[in-house]
Amino acid sequence: MKYTSLTATFPYAWEDFIKAFWKMFPNPYNPQVVVEDVLERNIQDGKLYTKRILVKSFANFPKWVETLLRGATRTCVIEESIVDLENRTFVTYVRNITQTAVVVEERCTYKPSTTSNSETECDRQAWATSGLWGVAAALESVAMREFVKDTELTNKGVLLTLQTLHGRN
Repeated sequence: MKYTSLTATFPYAWEDFIKAFWKMFPNPYNPQVVVEDVLERNIQDGKLYTKRILVKSFANFPKWVETLLRGATRTCVIEESIVDLENRTFVTYVRNITQTAVVVEERCTYKPSTTSNSETECDRQAWATSGLWGVAAALESVAMREFVKDTELTNKGVLLTLQTLHGRN
C-alpha cells in the first residue's frame, strides 16, 4: 500500500467552495472526467449526503500498466460526500470501482480556514492498493504519482470554477 497526504488552501469562503464543488465539471483542467451523475442525495440529522458516479478516462499510464488494465481507457469512480453545516465540514470519500488491479481511495476534508473566514482548507489523504503479486508495489507507485498530478489539476479546476462563479473569469 502507498499513502500520501496533501493540503491546499483555496482563497474563497467555505460556503462558496461547496457551491463550486458541485459545478466544477466539466472544466479544461479535468478533461478526464467525461461523465458525472448523482446516484443518491438525502438529508439526515441536518447533514447532506450525496453519492455520485464519475467516469474518468486515462491515457498517461506506462504501457505495462495498460497491459494489466487490458487496454481499458476509462474507469468508474464512486464519490460519497457529507456536508455538515453545523460543524462546517465537507468530507468526500472517493474510490474506483472498475479497473481494480489497483484501487485508489481518497478522503478529503474541507473546512473554513482557521486564520481567515474567506479561505477554505483541504486536507487530502489517499491510499493505493493492489493485490497483483509481483507488480503491486510498482502499480501503487504509478497510481500515487498520477493521483498527485490529478490533484493539482483538480485544484486548478475548482479555482477556475470559483473564479467563474465570482465573475472573475
